[in-house]
Amino acid sequence: MRAALPPTAFAVAALLALAGCGPTGSDASPIDPRIDAAGTDLATDPDVEVLADLEYGAADGTPLLLDACLPPERDPSAAAGPGILVVHGGNWREGRKDSVGWRAVCTWLRAPEQAARFGIDPERLGVFGGSAGGNLAALLGTTGRGALTQGSRVAAVAELSGPIDLTGVAITDDFIPIQLEYLGCASFANCPTAAPASPGTHVDPTDPPFLVAHSTAEKIPLAQSDRFVERLRAAGIDVEYYVAEGTLHSIALLDDDLKSRILAFFARTLGPSAPPLVPDAAR
Repeated sequence: MRAALPPTAFAVAALLALAGCGPTGSDASPIDPRIDAAGTDLATDPDVEVLADLEYGAADGTPLLLDACLPPERDPSAAAGPGILVVHGGNWREGRKDSVGWRAVCTWLRAPEQAARFGIDPERLGVFGGSAGGNLAALLGTTGRGALTQGSRVAAVAELSGPIDLTGVAITDDFIPIQLEYLGCASFANCPTAAPASPGTHVDPTDPPFLVAHSTAEKIPLAQSDRFVERLRAAGIDVEYYVAEGTLHSIALLDDDLKSRILAFFARTLGPSAPPLVPDAAR
C-alpha cells in the first residue's frame, strides 16, 4: 500500500512489528545494478490489483490518499500475511505514488481497522522508501522506543539513497536549498527541525532490522548511509548494507539482484518464523 504522504503526516498509519539483533561494524556488501538511471526494467505487474486513492486522513482540510496494492489471486480464507508501506521520493515536495517507477514496487499494508479488509497481520508490517521517501521510511523505523507491536512502529525497514542526517553534514551543494526548504530554515545553524528530521538522531537498541542501499557517487553522499549503518550496528540492530559503484539513485538501483535481496530481507523479517522482539534487558 502506498501513500501520498506529506512530511508531517507520514506516521499517521498505525504500524506494528517484530525485530531482531545484529552485529556491529560498518562493512557493506558491493552490488552492481545493471540498469540505467531511467530504470528501464521497471514494469508494473498487471496481475496486481490496485485500489487507488483511498482516503486515510486529512491535513489542513486536504484529503490524504493512498493506493492499496494487493497480491494476485488473494484467497479470503487464507491466513493474514505481512504488509509493507511504500513511501515514494521526490525531494519531500514532488513525485507521485502512481508514477511508473513507484507503481512497479507497489505491495500491501494495513491500518488497524483495515486488517480484515486486506488480510494483513498487524504484527508483520514493514516500510520501504527511496530518496526523500527513504528518509521518511528510516525515520518511521527509528522513531519511538520499546515494543514494536504498538503505535507507529514497524518490523523492518528497507531504504534506498535516503538523506539521513539533515543537520548539514555530508550534503552536496545543489541539495542544500532543497533540504533547507523542507526543514523551513534559512541555514543549518540553529535549525530546530534538522535533528528531529534526521533518523540517525533517534536510533536505539529496540529499532527493527534495516536494509540500506546506496551508490558511491550519487546526489546523496554515501557518507550519509555509512554513518547511519555504523550507528544502527553500534546499537545492536540487524543491518544489511549494499553499495553500488556509480551514480544511480533511489529506485534506479533496483536491478533483479537488489530486488531479490529486498524481497528476501522482508521474507526473513516479516515471515511467520521471524524472531520475537528481544527485551531491552536481554540485549
